Amino acid sequence: MYTPVQYLDPATKRMAVRPMKWGLVPSYMGPEEKPNHFMRFNARSETITETPAYRRLVDRRRCVVHLDGFYEWKKAEKQPYYVHHRNSSMRMAAVYDTWRADSSGELTYTYSIITAQASGPFVTIHQRLPIILDAAEAKAWVADAPFNAVRALVHPYSRADLAWHPVTKQVSNMAFDSDECVVPISQPPSIAAFFTTSPASPPGSTDQPFSSFTTAKEALAALPPTPEKPPSGLGTRNVAPARATPPTKRKESTIMAFVQKDVETNWFDVPAFKEPAARTTSPRKRAKSGKPLGTQERITSFFR
Repeated sequence: MYTPVQYLDPATKRMAVRPMKWGLVPSYMGPEEKPNHFMRFNARSETITETPAYRRLVDRRRCVVHLDGFYEWKKAEKQPYYVHHRNSSMRMAAVYDTWRADSSGELTYTYSIITAQASGPFVTIHQRLPIILDAAEAKAWVADAPFNAVRALVHPYSRADLAWHPVTKQVSNMAFDSDECVVPISQPPSIAAFFTTSPASPPGSTDQPFSSFTTAKEALAALPPTPEKPPSGLGTRNVAPARATPPTKRKESTIMAFVQKDVETNWFDVPAFKEPAARTTSPRKRAKSGKPLGTQERITSFFR
């Protein structure tokens, strides 16, 4: 990705602006080597004078990157945020280098943005933050002076004019290029919200069954007793045939529920009462039980 970069032209000693590619490629890299721009997107201010790729650049190849804003991902939710100034563009401190590929012979300008430890409210988004400069600081940063003369500019950003808001996760897709990349979206819920216990609802505040009980046993005990039906009178007309099979005794209704430890109120998955289906006995089992089978049953039992 190329961006406009301001620097001091070493030949003319004048201020110049040119597009440079983000991700520094050291000039000592061989012309036949494949550059890895992702390796040096950023340079840590704490070690910039010690790292071989940067320590030779801080005195003579400092530059300023001009941009409207940048993206930072909140690691816990992997939610991208667009960071920007409220009323102006941004200037970031950086260092640049040049590299010539043997295949094309073209001189490529690349740069790394210098970062420092974040401070203030921004630490909730990320622990690092680019070195952001105002107009006067940017002019001093690119001046022809040793690094010790501008070292004081390398510090965490503490002004209150920095703003950020969540944006669509599509910005993570390099192919997505749209104005929607900077459009604010509703504040995403924190991951901690998923582990927060909701306050208990008072009984009767919901139409769901058994919402105030914590165990299936308690819910069953609270049910009103079911009145028993009086037995029907037995007479000659109601007497069953001698070979009739007595009706299968039904099991009492039960409540089916999955109970977890520490469940408080959310009994929304408890199904209603369900009568178990009557069991049927296969002819083969009846044969084992010793009950006689009729002629018709002996024949048709093979096809059931």
